[in-house]
Amino acid sequence: MKEISKCMVQELIWREERQAPTVHDYLKQAAAISVQYVPMVVICFAAMDAKDELYKWASSFPRIIEIAAIMCRLMDDVAGHENEKEERSKCFTAVDCYIKEHGGTIEQAKKALGGLIEEHWRRLNQEFLNNDTIPVPLLTILVDLVRSMDGMYIDVDMYSKCSRVANQIHELLNECVGH
Repeated sequence: MKEISKCMVQELIWREERQAPTVHDYLKQAAAISVQYVPMVVICFAAMDAKDELYKWASSFPRIIEIAAIMCRLMDDVAGHENEKEERSKCFTAVDCYIKEHGGTIEQAKKALGGLIEEHWRRLNQEFLNNDTIPVPLLTILVDLVRSMDGMYIDVDMYSKCSRVANQIHELLNECVGH
């Protein structure tokens, strides 16, 4: 929580001083903040009777969790950029940081950041495959979390535009699941 708080304060400083950081600096801060998704994974660890060493491993912010957190934040920023600008115009997204650092249009920035997401998918898969200590079912939960975020942020931020996901939920519950 201390690290998350420090990162949030840094984002606040950037916002108040209207200084867009580099994409690298932004993602370093964003990864720590986006780790808020990880408690869901830890809860799943508890449901699977995980041992104390697994909690220690997860709380050490290992590379696979960092990659997953960065991916979740990038997906959110790319899909929700317009929504962020509508509702909280002072907040930076990875798209804003990319444009300030590299120039170009919003679409060019989104395309470049999409490539970064793909690169992180490769890194996530490599970390998963190189694992020889953490039980595969636990890492699968983490990867599935990123997959679900990918589904939520395909074209639009479905957290904010939840009407887009309502039909999918309806189909799942009423057409796919046998009653």
